[in-house]
Amino acid sequence: MEDLDPQRLQAGLDALAEGPAHAPERIDALIQLGWAIALSEPQRAEALTAEAAALSQAHGYARGTAVAKRNRAYLLVIAGRAQEALPMALQLMDELQALGDLEAKASTCDMLFHCYERVGDLKMAMQYNLQNLELNREVGNPRGEAWALHNMGSVTTQMQQPDKAIAYYEQALALFRQIDYLTGESRVYSRLGLVHRAQGNHEQALAAQEHSRDLSARLNLPLGVALACADIGQEHEALGRPQQAREYYLRAIETFADHPNRASIAETHIRLARLEVRSQNFEQAKVHLDRAFETVEGTGAKTVLMRGHEAMAELCEAQGDLAGTLRHVRAHHSLFAEVYDIESNSELRNLHIRMEMQEAAKDAEIHRLRYVELESMQAQLLQAERMAALGGLAAGLGHEVNTPLGVIRSNLDLTERAAQILDKALPAAPERPRKASAALDALHSAAKASRQASERIMTLVQSLRRFVRLDESEFVPTDIVEGLQSALTLLAPSLPKGVQIKREFEVLPVLECYASELNQAFMTLLRNAGEAIDGEGVVTVRTALRDAQIEICIEDTGRGMSESQVAELFELGFHGSGQRVRFQLGLPTAATAVRKHGGDIEVHSELGVGTRFVIRLPVPQP
Repeated sequence: MEDLDPQRLQAGLDALAEGPAHAPERIDALIQLGWAIALSEPQRAEALTAEAAALSQAHGYARGTAVAKRNRAYLLVIAGRAQEALPMALQLMDELQALGDLEAKASTCDMLFHCYERVGDLKMAMQYNLQNLELNREVGNPRGEAWALHNMGSVTTQMQQPDKAIAYYEQALALFRQIDYLTGESRVYSRLGLVHRAQGNHEQALAAQEHSRDLSARLNLPLGVALACADIGQEHEALGRPQQAREYYLRAIETFADHPNRASIAETHIRLARLEVRSQNFEQAKVHLDRAFETVEGTGAKTVLMRGHEAMAELCEAQGDLAGTLRHVRAHHSLFAEVYDIESNSELRNLHIRMEMQEAAKDAEIHRLRYVELESMQAQLLQAERMAALGGLAAGLGHEVNTPLGVIRSNLDLTERAAQILDKALPAAPERPRKASAALDALHSAAKASRQASERIMTLVQSLRRFVRLDESEFVPTDIVEGLQSALTLLAPSLPKGVQIKREFEVLPVLECYASELNQAFMTLLRNAGEAIDGEGVVTVRTALRDAQIEICIEDTGRGMSESQVAELFELGFHGSGQRVRFQLGLPTAATAVRKHGGDIEVHSELGVGTRFVIRLPVPQP
């Protein structure tokens, strides 16, 4: 396990001063010290890493070159530049694999988790975190294992599973205490505070953030102190203590002063400005918003700028500056549309690349099929083409709907803001004309209804795109829970009245599979479960990881089946439905999809009680 005590590492580096500057031991010491002080002294860490990288390249020390690259990527993540760190870290994984440096590879997996988490790709984040957890257990590194558990808490928090998040954080906290690692304790307390805040437990959140601040101060970690102070300010604000909130926001800004994470500094200025607006300290609010804009100028932090313009619009509105309000509202929505369009275009470009690669692969496969198993494989290829067409249609639909929908949502915000301004500008009742009051009421009501409708469209489009997996007909890393969630969303409008859905999802490892085929199997089983219920009932969907297998359980409280019906359930054939006769294809196809992945499907049913389907899919071991 790497030593992360800066004083011991500095003493070790000083002891090597008499030897050659390019000695591998000295280069390793430079890198270790730079890694250990990255949070507390990022500028010095950068200088130490640059020296180590230059010496390694000049003298052909491959491990030094690779691990110095890890340090540089980590410093980019700390500075809020995860997208720049991502390609560097991905390239580094291959280099560390060749070197056989499992510990450095584990820390790089941890960094990749944070990169993907920050760009919103939780599926890839979880994949690298599970690899990180396994590597740290393999090399016997409890600190690394604790960080991986901490990351699990972060993901389950974002999945809105606070109880599981707290359980993971407490496991991590126990390991950090076991090895007396205060930095890890500080970070876990900070994350626990965020979970408690999301649950509305502000006193518990405040206590956790104060623990985090005190530990960061003991460790001389200014970034940790600053982030904790900003969070403490938010808790005081939520508890109705504006003066204490103001003091902690100012402490955070002061502590942030020499740190390169300018986005966090600007965010704190914006929070403080909004507090001052609510306290009617308009002059101070303007000062903090101006500083927020100056702080992120030239950084391309469009999300922060968007929030800054939104806060500036609130300030102008509170001061009665209607022209300024509309100007900043327009700037906010312009940035919103720009950010939204960038994300949409990026997704479309990636989709085109994947489609071109698939087309090339299909051409090669068709050529091979002229000679081997032509008839059987051509049928499978035809199915793949159909799924590709469906995926392309879904991708195109998502892109074409997203852009105008983003404009609609922006215009709704503008309409609501304009209605509020008119509401304040017109005289109060009874002096206000009745027609004007009725028109404003109608405008508010229409805007609210339109917003609910736009949110529903957005949810359905996203679920459709996830369900068909964007024409992925080959093995791809897949989040099984995400597939189940999408199937449930698409199925919800067609479920009989009185059927309730109960979700009991555990965090699962990413699985390489034919995503669209498994999603269709889930849809078939869920539809059957809903249709098996007469009147009121419950369909329960559970996931778990047991004995290196992913287990998916779909259980209903419906009519149930006899033993003879269960025995024939997965056989192709005809069956009666009222006065109609149908060919039974759905369940046999679902079973085939599961077995194609090396899994199995079990059925347990009892007449008058209900039915339970259990799918087990093996997780490949490294």
